[in-house]
Parts: sequence; structure tokens; C-alpha cells
Amino acid sequence: MNLPMGMIENDNKGKGRERKSIYIETFNSIKSEGTDAISQAYFYGSHYSNPMYVAHYLTRVFPFSHIAIELQGDKFDDPNRLFNSLSNSFLCASTSKGDVRELIPECFYFPEMLLNINNLNMGMRTDIDFKHKRVGDVEVPEWASSDPFRFIVMMKQVFESSEVSYSINHWIDLVFGFKQKGKEGEEANNLFIPSSYEDVINIENEDKKQKPYLLRMVEFGLTPTQLLFKPLNPKNKKEHLSKIKSITESLDLRAYGNANKTRYAKGKLPLMLSLKVLDNDKILCVYNNNTYSICRYYFIFN
Repeated sequence: MNLPMGMIENDNKGKGRERKSIYIETFNSIKSEGTDAISQAYFYGSHYSNPMYVAHYLTRVFPFSHIAIELQGDKFDDPNRLFNSLSNSFLCASTSKGDVRELIPECFYFPEMLLNINNLNMGMRTDIDFKHKRVGDVEVPEWASSDPFRFIVMMKQVFESSEVSYSINHWIDLVFGFKQKGKEGEEANNLFIPSSYEDVINIENEDKKQKPYLLRMVEFGLTPTQLLFKPLNPKNKKEHLSKIKSITESLDLRAYGNANKTRYAKGKLPLMLSLKVLDNDKILCVYNNNTYSICRYYFIFN
């Protein structure tokens, strides 16, 4: 989760490692062209999200069926390139040069995207045995019992698991945060073609002759607005709060505040007995009424 898709080293015959090295070589080659090229250097000439990818995943569902047809010139794409298999899609996104797509939100709640519920005629494709097969439902992995509904349920369970909750901050840093661009983006191998960033090109201010080209870049994919400019703290783990019910019984507690003041004595405000700095730069505060709170430094010292 702390790597962009292009840096994932899939074990499929070393194709992931080979692709990773190509992206790094591309960046270094552009950067070596001179001082002016340094700010224009990028790893990926394709993007992880764009209208084409959304229409690709949702081809079987209206109105995206119409959008997919319109994008391909009033017909569905080649049946062999349609969204036919989840396993094949992951293989392409983790090994193929020029394909660094990520999943869309519907993959975690919308099983209908995997079913040809509208009985669309999307043509005949060729399977691995070179047999012709009509394009229908999306093939789901065996670990989900080949059941689209079970697959979506399992995807949601993984997304809401503790492992993801405690590490999703790394993904947010890449997509919306401080690793999105600049020096931090370079160190994270997370730089895309410059025209995909909103602060590089303003379509409204460009020459009219350039607008069609720039609009095509929008369809290619745009990097989201940067929302965070420093690392996002991870979610607090339950281990920090273990034995919290009995912590006020400890003999080495130290009181913070004046217990003789009326507001403490009358119980209007709890008395802070102890505090501890956690490993995510937050503070655990324990009070004499057997409660606790977690806060940042500036809540206490400023």
C-alpha cells in the first residue's frame, strides 16, 4: 500500500521487476536532459485513473455502457480487451507497461458491475484454449468461490480490516498527500506526466488551438488536488490502550493540575493523572475518573 502500482514487483516471470526498471530508466533519461528537464521528469506516461478505466470496469452497467461505446467509436471495444477477468486485470495492471490502473470504489460495494444483467451483446472472445466464448459475466477468482457477490463482500472485509486501517495512510500520502509530487514524489517513484497535475496547466488560460489537446489529457487522467502536505498519521492501534480500565490504580501516577481548585474539587473537570507520548506523536491522557483521551501536542502545551 506504500507503493504506486508501477513499482509493484509481481512475481509473474519477473515482468513486474522488468516494468519497474523501465519506469525508473524513463525518469532518469528525462532528468539527464538538462536543468529545464528536471521539473518535467516523470515515471509514468499513463495514469492510474481516468474516464476510460471507469467505463472499462463498468461496461456492463448503464449509463457506462453507452460511454464505453462512445469512447470506442459507437461500438464495444475488442471483446478480448473488455473487462472479462479480475485475475487478468490485476496481471495487466501489475506487469504491463503503460497500465498502472487502480481499482474503482465500486469494486468494494457493487457486485452488479461483474454481471451482464442487461444481456449486452459484447461479442465473442478467445479464451486461453483458443476457443471462442461469448462475453458475459466477469470471471471471479476461485478464492471467492467464483461468486461475484462473495467477491465484493470479501473485498469489503479486507478494506475494513485492521491491516488496511493501520496502513491506508501510506496510500493517502501517495494519492492525496505529500508524496504526490515534488522531491517526496520523486523519492516515492510517484511522478506522472506533468500535464496531469492541475497546477501545471490551466485549460481556461491556454491558447484555443491547444484546448483540444488539453481536453484529451483530461480524458487521459488527472492527478487529484493535493490535500495534505505532511505525512498522515496512522490510525491508533488498540495495543496503545490496553489495560486502560485499571491504569488509574497504578501507584506511580503523577497528577497534572491543581486538585485544590474548586472546578477540580467539585468534579466539574477531571484531573489529569498521567500522560504518555505514543509512537505516532500523539499523547494519551489518563484522568482520575478512569477515562482517557488522545490528543496532539499543541492541545496541551499551547
